[in-house]
Amino acid sequence: MNFIKRAEKLFMEASRFTTSIKNPKDFGPLSTKILENSSIHEHFNKEVVSEFFKLKILPKQNYTINNFSDSAFTLFRNDQFFLDIYFWRNSDTDLHSHHFTGAFKMLSGVQRQTTYSFIKKKKITAFLEQGELKLLQSKVLQVGDTQPILLGDNFIHQIIHDKNELTVNLCLRTPAIDPLKFYGFFLPGHKLENLPYSDLRSRKLSLIDSLPEKLKTEALQNFLNTCDLFTLVNLAIGPQLNANNMSDLIKHESLINIKLRFPKAYLKLSPFLLDSAKHLKMHKKLKYFQSE
Repeated sequence: MNFIKRAEKLFMEASRFTTSIKNPKDFGPLSTKILENSSIHEHFNKEVVSEFFKLKILPKQNYTINNFSDSAFTLFRNDQFFLDIYFWRNSDTDLHSHHFTGAFKMLSGVQRQTTYSFIKKKKITAFLEQGELKLLQSKVLQVGDTQPILLGDNFIHQIIHDKNELTVNLCLRTPAIDPLKFYGFFLPGHKLENLPYSDLRSRKLSLIDSLPEKLKTEALQNFLNTCDLFTLVNLAIGPQLNANNMSDLIKHESLINIKLRFPKAYLKLSPFLLDSAKHLKMHKKLKYFQSE
């Protein structure tokens, strides 16, 4: 039996067990148990990757290109949950919480995970809170390990991947659960609602990036003039989807746009926005120590 067939068997097992689940929040413990009891990791190897080139039909995909991991595929899905596989080589995750529940199992490679708690102290805007982040645990996830994905601030984590080998996760999870939201966290202590991924935004920024230098800034300014404050804040703390090579320009012009169009909000947000460079510095240092 090839790996895809085994994954389908695992998905069907989950389908049988979840027929009685009324609340999607109850899916987390069940998915954790199913993956913990599964030996599917014993049937994954590098040759399995070639199976993905043979697949002609896949269900509706949860992630689009450049959205999560280096390559993400939804293998099977129904109305309640889906089974994803994530391939990691160059990318890592930011510090984040979840608006869905489930679990993931290590199939290949090594991941270094840190988990945090967040204590809210002040609400700055409708989408940004100031508080205190505390490190709870740092551990290494290896082949066969299963990690539960809890909702909201119950599970704030970051994953750093070993770049010397391919790392692969199998993730059994629900779609986003309304009205929960997806948050990113910034050192030493901010909680920011994440901007929903926008293919249109990515395409526009990529198009701007393709322009000659003398036209690029004007085109970017025109684009930013159409953006709301929430979008501008997310752009200002970047990196940007398909436009990493003009990330500094996007950040600079976004800050100027916020200051000109939303001066009162800028006064409240400026400590956070101007501290984003400090966050990136601390973040790089953290990633360095996690990779040792």
